[in-house]
Amino acid sequence: MYTSPRVQTGYADSEELMAAAYTLGVPHPPGYPLFPLLGKPFTFIPIGTIAFRFSIFSSFFSALTVVLVYLIIYKIINAKSHGTEDAKPGRTFIAWSSIVSALIGALCLAFSYIFWLYSIVPETCFLIGFFIALSIFILVSWEQSNRKSDFYPFILASVLALGFLSQQLFALIVPAVLYFVWIIDKKIFFPSRKWLKIWGGGIIGFLPLIYLPLAALKEPFIDYGNPTNFIRFWHLITRYIYKLASPAGTAYLPTGGLRLDERIYQVLHYFIFLIHQFTPIVIILAILGGLFFIIKKSTRRVGVFILLVFIFTGPAFAFYAPQLDVYPHQGFLANLLSKYAFHFKIETIRDNFNAEGALERQFLTSFTALSIFIGIGIFWLLSLLKKLKFSSIPIYFAAFLFLLIPFFPLRDNFGVVNKRNFYLGKDYAENLFLNIEPNAILITRGDRPTFTAYYYQQVEKKRLDVTVISFGWRRWNIDRLQKREPELFSAENRALLAVFRDIINTNIDKRPIYATGLPNAEIIQVGVGGNPYMLNPRGLISRIDKIGEDFGAGEGFGYWQKMIWQGPKNIDAYYDQYAKEVVEQYLIGLSNSFHHYVSWGYNDLAYLQSEELRKIAPDHQLTKNVSQRFQEPGEQKRIARKFILGEAKTHGEMGESYLKSDKLPEAMSEFWVAVELEPENLFYKYRLGVTYEFLQWHKEALEQYENILANNLEDKNLEKQAKERMEVVRFKIDNNYYEGFIF
Repeated sequence: MYTSPRVQTGYADSEELMAAAYTLGVPHPPGYPLFPLLGKPFTFIPIGTIAFRFSIFSSFFSALTVVLVYLIIYKIINAKSHGTEDAKPGRTFIAWSSIVSALIGALCLAFSYIFWLYSIVPETCFLIGFFIALSIFILVSWEQSNRKSDFYPFILASVLALGFLSQQLFALIVPAVLYFVWIIDKKIFFPSRKWLKIWGGGIIGFLPLIYLPLAALKEPFIDYGNPTNFIRFWHLITRYIYKLASPAGTAYLPTGGLRLDERIYQVLHYFIFLIHQFTPIVIILAILGGLFFIIKKSTRRVGVFILLVFIFTGPAFAFYAPQLDVYPHQGFLANLLSKYAFHFKIETIRDNFNAEGALERQFLTSFTALSIFIGIGIFWLLSLLKKLKFSSIPIYFAAFLFLLIPFFPLRDNFGVVNKRNFYLGKDYAENLFLNIEPNAILITRGDRPTFTAYYYQQVEKKRLDVTVISFGWRRWNIDRLQKREPELFSAENRALLAVFRDIINTNIDKRPIYATGLPNAEIIQVGVGGNPYMLNPRGLISRIDKIGEDFGAGEGFGYWQKMIWQGPKNIDAYYDQYAKEVVEQYLIGLSNSFHHYVSWGYNDLAYLQSEELRKIAPDHQLTKNVSQRFQEPGEQKRIARKFILGEAKTHGEMGESYLKSDKLPEAMSEFWVAVELEPENLFYKYRLGVTYEFLQWHKEALEQYENILANNLEDKNLEKQAKERMEVVRFKIDNNYYEGFIF
């Protein structure tokens, strides 16, 4: 708890999960009902901030995981000598060596970097680690007890169900569990009265799912999927919402390809990751423990079980996962892996701190089994010394030296894990809202600003005057927003992109509107990119203004001067991937400011932004882009920035492809960009108008057709088609005609 953060860190999904638990809402798929149910009681502890109390929640279950690993190792070692003279507690080799071995295995887990980090950062991975350890403990206890007992199948079914609710990666251990249950009691797989108790245990374990619809009925602010009916409930818990959110989406982690050399690369990457986490010596101890497990007849069955748990949660999952780039701080082995990737032309994740951090958390699921192997490896070495007829003193001395092993990762990781005075996440939240005027609208894009805003408003109760709207919202979020703030809307739109565009059009003259993130096709679709609005960067955010509205350049630079940033202003000074992701938000703001200043001719200010980028992250892609574009200070024509995204022909072809696939928002985006790049090409305007019709944006479609016919057309066929479509659209507008299309 000494190293626990006193404020929010901005790591992973922690801010959204804490805000959902604090307000008893529904987090992102698959809903994670255990997090609010178990986490909410910790918020009543009268100690520190809400973020610190959630850190206690995480630390509590992580500590239980360490205790369970200790007990598992202790039980396995003592079982081999059960009923012998050696088993007398307090006086025998087995008694004290089992304690030493179990302690070392448990402490190696506790002080490993990723486990320690997520024992103080509230995320879902600490719960999955706890339930994996609890499942192994129950199975080991069952194997060592009366195998005809009905208690163990019942309690195991409950724990497996709870584990699945903690994080769906828990399902990775199911093949290993089925194997061990078969070894313990084959009859359980055949119909019997035990099935009733197993089903009963499973149903009890899944009861927390009831929380999701009950919470949604109260209409909390964080209500992902609004699971108030069975279909929406099913889509939430199966993650199918992610598939529905985009035609190209996936409900689960993408595989990133099926090339064998890529899969081998990722498995090798995983093992290098383990070496970095536990050091080579400790990994050797784990290998020895695994060999001892398998070779020793008395522990072979449980050894194969633990090995299967490790394989399915570690290498097998790594084989499935996307390819990472070289993990930082890995030295010589990582360089070899990089050469392997280069030789086989393997595409890897680069400069994607969120993806790298996510895989770190997911690899953590295998640490429980590995730590058990470490403890068994220690016991095997002590047993070997005893068999070699060493006297007690050398064996005790060896045990003392072994006890020092966990203190090496403690020494190495304490400084980088310690979040006691870590304010990066809190500062980012303050800076995100720092330059937002009262009663404004903030449109967020991406998890980091969205989750930060959730926590800032829902937990800390700050800047509640700002209406936060996320581009990641779906239909149920918009419906809820219409209930809370109906004045934001002027039309009943069912297409989501039309909703965002309508909000901007309706409120542009009433309230300040801001957006986060880099300009991309998504923001262009709602008219921010020169038609009819533009972005004026103001620190971490950009204000959406009408074309032609100037801004105070000196004031714009002043937005950065007002920011609070406690800690080093260099991305390489931060060890954690998610800390780098938070720093990256500043790079995005600086990059936006740079390009904006260049476009308006404020080259001296642009130069200052480029210098800041180079100081914070000289090797980041955004910094490199700035360096390539920057021109020497001098007067330029001041124009509103247009977003140049490629050749018009390419975007036009992509638009046609999307249109044929009924991917209307994507088609609209591509045609819009094509029009921006070649405004004289009236065919692109016509296809954009057709796409608007499909989306039932009739006024926008009419505007395109009128623009086409305002020109002297040589293409009479295009003129004829535009006239026909214009008449149809006018009829629909005059008669308020909609075809019930819902996107």
